[in-house]
Amino acid sequence: MDAPQWLSLGQASRLLGVAPSTLRYWADRGIIRCFRTPGGHRRFAYEDVRELRRNIAAGLTPKASLPPVETALTTTRQALTQQPMQATEWYQRLSEDFRQAHRRYGRQLLTLAVQYLARRNGNGDVLKQAMAIAYEQGGLCAEYGMSAAETIEGFWLCCNAIESVLVPMDPEQAPVDAEHLRLHRELTEFFQKLMRSVLTGYEDRRSSIVW
Repeated sequence: MDAPQWLSLGQASRLLGVAPSTLRYWADRGIIRCFRTPGGHRRFAYEDVRELRRNIAAGLTPKASLPPVETALTTTRQALTQQPMQATEWYQRLSEDFRQAHRRYGRQLLTLAVQYLARRNGNGDVLKQAMAIAYEQGGLCAEYGMSAAETIEGFWLCCNAIESVLVPMDPEQAPVDAEHLRLHRELTEFFQKLMRSVLTGYEDRRSSIVW
């Protein structure tokens, strides 16, 4: 059997007639297989690209789907290091212990957000777990002397990083279809429900601290 012909990201995206960012999005979500060279460059099998091209020509455009949790974790970590939180005055003054705990809570919320959108194990149980983590996250912010405004800002920056990975709304990053919009709406509602827990955890911890 002949070895498959490998295509670069640019070559494959041109054959499919889509932007490279769209092909990256499909690959991250398992819609098309993607292999990495030792240098980290994406490679696509010609046969896979040809099959996807036939599906697109037949009107079977890939729909939005969630990335694997491990892929989402890696991408979210990268997003968190690039976001404005790193430059805020309050983040700069916080200890490394706080930053590690904040990142740990963020990873847990990301995993639960994926489960929530995928409707695994029942949304109710997933939401309860997420609310408990958000409560602890709010308490952590109070313990380290953050204000309520800083706590809200930090939580939403974390949510925005997760959202940009799971359901990016920039057309340059992902094809926005009806399913994509549904996932975005559900994720927004999920984070809104968690905000009350964040603030409750903040207020409870703050009231217990002797100043």
